[in-house]
Amino acid sequence: KLCKLTAFLAKLPGDGIAKLQAEETALGAAQEAAALAGAAAAAATSQDAILVFQATAAAAAACGETAATGLAAKAASAVSAAAQGAKEVGHIAEMVNFLKQAGAGGGGTGYCLTKISDENAAADGSEAELNCDKQELQFAPNLLQYAADDITDDGFPALPGADAKSTTANNKCKLFHKANAGANSGDLFQTPGLRTFMNGMLTVTTVATSAPDSLSIGGISGIATGGKSRPGALLGQLYDGVQDLKKLQTGGCGTDSKTAVTKVIDGGQVHTLLSTLLQATGSDTDKANAEQRATKMLERVAGSPSGLGPEIFKKITEQQAMHIDGSKATPKQLKQITGAANHRLTELYHTMMAEKNLVDLQKKIEDLASQTAAASKKTPTKKDCKEHTEKDACQNAGCKFDGSKKMMKKAFQTLKQKHKRKMEEMGKRAQLLLAEGNPKSNANLRIVSGKVKLAKTLVFFVNKKFTLSMAVAFVSLVKF
Repeated sequence: KLCKLTAFLAKLPGDGIAKLQAEETALGAAQEAAALAGAAAAAATSQDAILVFQATAAAAAACGETAATGLAAKAASAVSAAAQGAKEVGHIAEMVNFLKQAGAGGGGTGYCLTKISDENAAADGSEAELNCDKQELQFAPNLLQYAADDITDDGFPALPGADAKSTTANNKCKLFHKANAGANSGDLFQTPGLRTFMNGMLTVTTVATSAPDSLSIGGISGIATGGKSRPGALLGQLYDGVQDLKKLQTGGCGTDSKTAVTKVIDGGQVHTLLSTLLQATGSDTDKANAEQRATKMLERVAGSPSGLGPEIFKKITEQQAMHIDGSKATPKQLKQITGAANHRLTELYHTMMAEKNLVDLQKKIEDLASQTAAASKKTPTKKDCKEHTEKDACQNAGCKFDGSKKMMKKAFQTLKQKHKRKMEEMGKRAQLLLAEGNPKSNANLRIVSGKVKLAKTLVFFVNKKFTLSMAVAFVSLVKF
């Protein structure tokens, strides 16, 4: 049964290597899927396709990041289990080999390791269960099934513990005998007591007799509870290491870009990302229906409500994009462009072109805005220019300054002052004529009053900013 245990433990390195290789493959698949979907998103023109492809790229990248982060811990688990198993295989193999070598040629009295079927015959190559001294560790990648007779949540069922001393132990191999009660160089064991071998698996108790008091194989079928070894249990560290390797989950991102895309879509990761995006950017109504909108968006891109993962992967690979070969860009379907590096180059090309187009569009908008502003601006005329009283202001308006407005204003001011003085003089004369009190003076008074009225009328028109010609024309109609 010891050899049955070593046969199982010898397979652990191959299982660990297979799982790490699967994780490496999954990591590469996630990276390839992310690059492929990213290139498709950069080249797509449909808004639905752009969002779905971008979400797919993000989900695949997240899976790859998780795989990369956990790779070191998984490698440590695989190495620990393989190392612990190899250690125990070595202990058992060396003891079995030693017992066989010690009893070789002993005839009928010297066997240290006998056949199970015949305790009077030495173990040899015909006893398969006792050939673990030749046990080789298996490094070829091979996933282990972990059968119920190899390991359980309680321990290693192959070794429940048993008496290892044969009925003929008294007259067989003397390795474990002690003839003398005290220390004696003639005995293998100087003093009586308990000894352990094979990392605690074999226990020997010697007394002052011609045969060992006990020779037993330790039981490890019940060293654990719920898949975890109990404190101080025999081979507890080995058991825990094997359980960690058994539970190690790898390859979660798929085996290639197709399975990686299918996993993140059918697994709901892409739907979750889309729902979150729609909820964060939509209106209150849109936020309430974000999950439904995400579902409909996936179905529109896939072209079908079923088989979303494979269908969307097909749309991604059929997306027309630019393949960069040296300094040449050629349109191809993405399935014709191989390798994550080439897909990232394609994505970069489309991103740069989109930015260039955006800059060009912005310049066109700015040019159009300038042209519109220039077209809507009123072309100044001579009449407009007259509204300006300063040369600089007129020139800023885009027309020639002729000074007419300024000259007119000055003329009105001069006229206003002259007539004000005239009115004052005529007012004094009217007072003198009234004082004289003769008819001729009254006639003169009417003339003076008319002139005063005319002067006041002219001042009125000056204040109202009528032109001089308009004021004169109007006054000529007044009859006194």
